[in-house]
Amino acid sequence: MSTIHESDRPIDPKEMERAVMTVAAARRVREAATAQESAIRDATGDRLRPFAEAGLKNLTARLPDGSDLGQLVFEWRQPVIRFDTAAVTAFVAETARSELVETVDPSVLTDPEVIAWILERKPSAVVTSVREKYLDTLASRLDGQGRLVHPDTGECVQVAEVTPARYSGRFRWIPNADQSDWLLTALTSGELDLEEVDTDLLTLLPDWRQQKDVTSAERETQGLDQVDGKRTEAA
Repeated sequence: MSTIHESDRPIDPKEMERAVMTVAAARRVREAATAQESAIRDATGDRLRPFAEAGLKNLTARLPDGSDLGQLVFEWRQPVIRFDTAAVTAFVAETARSELVETVDPSVLTDPEVIAWILERKPSAVVTSVREKYLDTLASRLDGQGRLVHPDTGECVQVAEVTPARYSGRFRWIPNADQSDWLLTALTSGELDLEEVDTDLLTLLPDWRQQKDVTSAERETQGLDQVDGKRTEAA
């Protein structure tokens, strides 16, 4: 006998309004806090620069009772090194020749004469594959079982394995920038109480995914159930 957990139960419209408003409010508070923290960090970083450049590694903030509140650690960008290829190669050739490796310049593979030579002398070195952009085109034509319809025979050919799209339990909130200032003001002033969201405050407009009303047999015949999603290749 299966147990229905509270988190599995659909929420009623009023609860949904409260949930949406809570998400919107949390996002706006986070944006405001992030902007404020960024400004404070930039100003503080510049004022502490002389200490860091003088050799100070970190600062520990300690409370009167002896416990540590936290530690401010100065971060340094790693040095950027750009070797002179010819100079360093000549140096290693004289001092550590075993550390040299020889590779083929990829640009020569665009030369038709080189390709012809490889096909004649070492055909196993040539691997035939589908262009990446065309794989993207084919991905949009796949049915739900990873098959493509052959344009000449109409046969469904298995060419991929498809994992169906599933709701991940996560979502994105896309705020309306025009209302962000009102939302933050309403929260900080107490005008908006997230525990008692006014049911007249929000009108939720659902946009349901449209499902094709096609039978399984029709799908197989017509090669439907096209897949939109990430494409991966088998190893």
